[in-house]
Amino acid sequence: ISAWKSLAKKYPAVYFPNPYYFVQFNNVCLVHFDTNFFKGFGSVKKTYEQDRWLQGVLKRIEKCEFKIALAHH
Repeated sequence: ISAWKSLAKKYPAVYFPNPYYFVQFNNVCLVHFDTNFFKGFGSVKKTYEQDRWLQGVLKRIEKCEFKIALAHH
């Protein structure tokens, strides 16, 4: 993850604020999820953090006409 964040700082064309993020382009919303951390009990904290983040996104995404969800693994 830190390597991607470093690349994003160095190259403006690389967008990687976090392993999960929300982006809105006019009336199009993109939600990007992280599925890499689901590896047992040690991932409970990360699962909770992403879920808490998602609760805020769900309020924002209601305004979007088009919704796109992506995940990486």
